[in-house]
Amino acid sequence: VQKFTTEGGFVTAWGSFGTADGQFFIPHAVAVGPDGLVYVADWYNERIQVFTAEGAFVEKWGAEGTAPGTFYHPAGLAFDTAGDLYLTDHRNDRVQKFTPRGVFLTTWGTFGLGVGEFRDPSGIAVASDGSIYVVQSSNDSIQHFVFEGIAVRPVTWGRVKTLYGARWRASPAPRIPIPRKKSLRAPVGQPAGSAWNRLLPA
Repeated sequence: VQKFTTEGGFVTAWGSFGTADGQFFIPHAVAVGPDGLVYVADWYNERIQVFTAEGAFVEKWGAEGTAPGTFYHPAGLAFDTAGDLYLTDHRNDRVQKFTPRGVFLTTWGTFGLGVGEFRDPSGIAVASDGSIYVVQSSNDSIQHFVFEGIAVRPVTWGRVKTLYGARWRASPAPRIPIPRKKSLRAPVGQPAGSAWNRLLPA
């Protein structure tokens, strides 16, 4: 992980290849929590590692699996205004929500090409109004969810408002092709977020 100033000046770096604390096997995403701690999605180690802003290891959580609270390649990270962490679970085709300490809260999504379904979700961002945007690298699209309370079942927790990309635009009407200038091909990054402009997986 490398840290830069907003002008691009190098500040510090930490990490190396491996499975020990503070090591990574493809760091795929990074997010800064409201407490100033740095959260890194450690892709092939199937875990989230937490560090101070200076790179000192704090804790880790997560494990490989399909049960709630486990991952199959954690891909994207984003915090909401309440301080909870959203994670795209890439190969499990879902989004999961956790407290900053890794306590599982809820999840939604399943494999598919339709509204509210995912195929390799990667980047994720939470807007100031609570809207959640999920990038799908294999569906070539970005889905927009609106918060509707606490989920009791997958998908019903979040309602898709808009689906951007090359395949279709989500609406009650028949699927409408999107013009080429708005099309996407295997998008993988974060849709938005100032913190991501300063902390980059290396």
